[in-house]
Amino acid sequence: MFWGCFGGRAMMGLTDLPGDPESKRGGVTGRVILECAFKKILPQILDGHSDLIFMQDSAGVHQRKELVVWLEEKGYRVMVWPPFSPDLNPIEHVWAELKKLVYQLHPELYTIEGPEDVIVEKIKGAVYEAWEQISDKFLYSLIDSMHERVKALRKARGGYTRY
Repeated sequence: MFWGCFGGRAMMGLTDLPGDPESKRGGVTGRVILECAFKKILPQILDGHSDLIFMQDSAGVHQRKELVVWLEEKGYRVMVWPPFSPDLNPIEHVWAELKKLVYQLHPELYTIEGPEDVIVEKIKGAVYEAWEQISDKFLYSLIDSMHERVKALRKARGGYTRY
């Protein structure tokens, strides 16, 4: 799993998230996100910029107490999403573009074989390479679409939108 962000009109940070051996299923936990993403990347972006708003969807792991408390302690402004509207978050479109670019740049990943650790490293490398290829023009379009996204949400009274 990866965690990434962009701000304004620029790619910011991307990091791969290891599974948490202390979790029941070995998946990514709030503790992992806090240590591997929030503490390493967010201060570089948000410290000294009280006008910026941090957006993340309402996934259960994002609502973990340790993350919420840390964001509050740092004084970061966090976007409050309406229920049933994680589709408004422009990062979802970045993830889709990233996936498309990974397979365009590395079609061999469709059929890759070998030891798991080697495969994981190849995938990580491909994801980081693709991240660097996401265009500013694409980011501009996402930011510029936010007004229309909110307008559509209001029209749908918080329900489904095409975004």
